[in-house]
Amino acid sequence: MASTWSRETMADDRVRMLLRGEIDLADERPLVDEVDEVMGSSEHVVVELDLTEVDFIDSSGVRALLLLRRAHGQRVRLGARSAPVQRVLDIAGLADIFADGADGTDGADGAGSR
Repeated sequence: MASTWSRETMADDRVRMLLRGEIDLADERPLVDEVDEVMGSSEHVVVELDLTEVDFIDSSGVRALLLLRRAHGQRVRLGARSAPVQRVLDIAGLADIFADGADGTDGADGAGSR
């Protein structure tokens, strides 16, 4: 199943992107390009990636998330995420990197949504 995503502009320069399906090699570059495009619209925009409907993510999908974090820092955030996504982030030791308030915390204590 290929992935799809949609954008929703929220208040305060926030954009929520709902991702669905699988994030793998075929989606890595298009996802990064899409988020880069949104980020280029304003230096204040924050993108929240909602991964609750992602059924599968492989190392290419994780790489896309890391590339986005490296390029845009805390302006790209992971919101709610599915169990398969959280499991991959936990196994890869990356859950703390993406603990930026999706669970209502500020991410400072390393707590992520689980």
